[in-house]
Amino acid sequence: EGMANFAKRFSNTPCEVLETKNTRQVYFGPEPDFWMVLTVTVTELNVKLISNLTLRALLTTCYQLFVLFYGDFSALMARMEINEFRGKLRKFFAPYWVAISVGECDIHDFVLGVKYLSVDPNTCLCVQRFVNSLQDRHNPVKYVVLLHKDKLVYSGLNLHDTRILYHYLIKILFPAHMETNDMEIISRSLKNMGRYLNGPENFDHNITASRLHLTTESQDGILTQVETRKK
Repeated sequence: EGMANFAKRFSNTPCEVLETKNTRQVYFGPEPDFWMVLTVTVTELNVKLISNLTLRALLTTCYQLFVLFYGDFSALMARMEINEFRGKLRKFFAPYWVAISVGECDIHDFVLGVKYLSVDPNTCLCVQRFVNSLQDRHNPVKYVVLLHKDKLVYSGLNLHDTRILYHYLIKILFPAHMETNDMEIISRSLKNMGRYLNGPENFDHNITASRLHLTTESQDGILTQVETRKK
């Protein structure tokens, strides 16, 4: 905040990047009165080659992912004490940046790209029939996202939420559980073994499902946050 206010004395354009000999700082103000700062060491060649736009995109994605699971900063501050708010931030951001390798970021991280799986018309109809059947039989199911390995086959979410959720699954959740062997194999007799993540064996009142703060798109293309839904 101090750097941003200092830069205002010389230009009306907000300060977004500060570079020194060994570090680079990227600033992002997602909401009024809130600033996020990403500091990277530029002594490594692979980090030097990363553009400021890519680093800013990483910071923006990090914020959007936090909002997806917790809601925006202002709403959290309004309903909890400052120490509890800091605890939420620490719980999310600390493991997030451990999982992200800044030096290996590419165009997909910059544009928050999604890899789609191309399917033939018959397969497309089968997928749609499966989704419709699932939602008809289980009323609580509002949205379905279907992936094959690291490619998206179908998503009932809007593009904004799909991109954020896809990034979380491919970059964070799946790699973390593959490394710890938490993803159970469906059948070892199959040539292409599928894997799945399951929850606890018994749900009780002390266990709450993860919640996603989804968005809805109006006719004029404006995204607004809607009620929280269970994941």
